[in-house]
Parts: sequence; structure tokens; C-alpha cells
Amino acid sequence: MPCFNGLPFLGDSVASVLAQDHADLELLIIDDGSVDGSREFIAEQARLDPRIRQLATHGGEGPAKARNLGIGAASGRYLAFLDADDVWLSNKLARHLQFMEQAGVVFSWCPFVEVTADDARVRVVSSWQHCSAEDLLDKRTVIGCSTVIYDRKRLGTHFMPEIRMRQDLGLWLRLLRMCEDGGLKAQGLEEALVYYRVHPGSLSSGKFRAAYYQWRLLRDVERLPLRRAWVRFVAYAWRSVAARL
Repeated sequence: MPCFNGLPFLGDSVASVLAQDHADLELLIIDDGSVDGSREFIAEQARLDPRIRQLATHGGEGPAKARNLGIGAASGRYLAFLDADDVWLSNKLARHLQFMEQAGVVFSWCPFVEVTADDARVRVVSSWQHCSAEDLLDKRTVIGCSTVIYDRKRLGTHFMPEIRMRQDLGLWLRLLRMCEDGGLKAQGLEEALVYYRVHPGSLSSGKFRAAYYQWRLLRDVERLPLRRAWVRFVAYAWRSVAARL
């Protein structure tokens, strides 16, 4: 869980992890230079519950470096992600891990429910149960960061590309390709088990900024030739506009 000045929603996010039916977990919260009291709140939560570990970047390094610090420090077999303003339903880990173990899945995700800052339900964002790297790169489906779990025993430990946005998409593409190349199973659970909060301060709320980092992903992370990157970027931009018409 990366955190930068996340105090307004951090308590709900942390509480949703500690309330999981699957209680055998560790929660690594990585503070990225907060000045709103988040760092002190995390320290107090870690004092109260030994399952919480507090980590910190040098400050202002962005969610990719914060998440990667947590990935490197994690000790469990399964790695799950949660942003500091999102919330897991209490059965999220238990249900999701049961699905993965029974179906032999090593990389998994699920739909999520968009909510506003005051918890008003907006819509359910679905995702395909089966998804290839090409599907995801063409943005015909969505894998929400706070929904993902992957099996490090089967896939190994992998980090996010260190760009300010779209870093999670970069990791999902890598994991999907590993599954495709290695005959491993990647599959989504059909139940929505996460509340994803949309508010003016959320990193994903800036559409022009998101477009810039989509381009960075295509060129710097995926290393697509200029023409292919441009074609995919135009398609991405058109879908973003069409979704709002």
C-alpha cells in the first residue's frame, strides 16, 4: 500500500485489510513523504497490530518506487495490492485465494465498484475473465491495481516500471506474457471485491496526465516502434473520448 498524504481515506483502507476473513497476512504501507499526518498514523497502526510494517521512500518518489519497495520487502507467497484510498471487502483475500488455488491460477484480478469520496456508488467496472497481454495493451479490458493477486512462488518476484502512472499496467503486461509463454494460468475472478475511490485528488483523475504516461508506457516500457506506438495511442485516445460521449 503506497501512501502520499492519504490520511482522509487511509484509515478505511487499512481497516479493510485488518478485517479480512483470511487473517494470515502482512500489510506493508510505504509512505512517500507525507506531511498530513499519514506517517504518524501508519506508525501507530504498526504499533497496534504486528501484521503491519511501515516503510518509507526518500519522499516524493511516486507510487511505482513506493510499490517496488513494498514488493522487495514482502515475505509472503502471494502478493496483493491496495491503494491508500481503496477498500477491500472483508472476504476479498479468502475468496480470491480460494479461487486461485482451486483453479490453478497464478495471476488474477477481479471487477471493482467505483465510489465517490463520500462512498456513493457510481458503477461496477467489469474485467474480462480471460485476458491476453494484447487485449490489455489495446485497453479492451481493465485490471484494477487494488484487485490483483499474483503467486510469487510460480512467477517469481517482479517489479513495476518506474513511471509515475501506468506502472501497474506495465507489470500486468509482463505477468500476462510470462503466463502465455510458460503455459501458466492467468484468469480473473468474476466477483467485485474492491471499492475503488474516485475523487479530485486521486492520481488517475488527470486525463491528460494519464495520456502522457500511456505514451511513456508504449515507448519507454513496451519499446514499441514509433508508428506502432502512435497507432495504439490514437486508439487509446479514441476509446477514452468515446467512453465519455
